Amino acid sequence: MKPDERQKTEFLQMLSQCEGILIKVCLYFTRRRPCDFRDLYQEIVCTLWELWPTFRRESKPATWVTRIALNVAGQDIRKRKRMPLFVEYDENIHDIISDEATDLRYQPLYRLIDNLQDDYDR
Repeated sequence: MKPDERQKTEFLQMLSQCEGILIKVCLYFTRRRPCDFRDLYQEIVCTLWELWPTFRRESKPATWVTRIALNVAGQDIRKRKRMPLFVEYDENIHDIISDEATDLRYQPLYRLIDNLQDDYDR
C-alpha cells in the first residue's frame, strides 16, 4: 500500500470513529439548520484532512478531532458575525408601512420617534 493510500485509509478510519463528535459539534454550533450543518461539517473535515499529517498521535484521535472541530466552529461563528445580515424583501412591506403611517393609533408612537431623532441629532 502506498504511503498516500495508507494515510487516506487511516484518516477515513479515524473519521468514522469520531463521526459522533463531529455531528455533536455541528448540531450545537449550527442550531440544527441543515445547510449550515453541512457547511460546517465539510469545513471541519477539510481542516482535519489538511492537518492529518501533523497529528503526532500523542493524544487520542477523539481528543484531537474535538479540539480541531471546536476551533473551526469558533472561527465559523466569528466569520458569520462579520457578515451582513440579509433579510428577505417582502413586496407587501410598503403597503403595511403606509397603512401603519395613516393609522391614528400609531401617530403618538411616530411623534415620540421623531423626538428621539431630534435629540440624537443635537
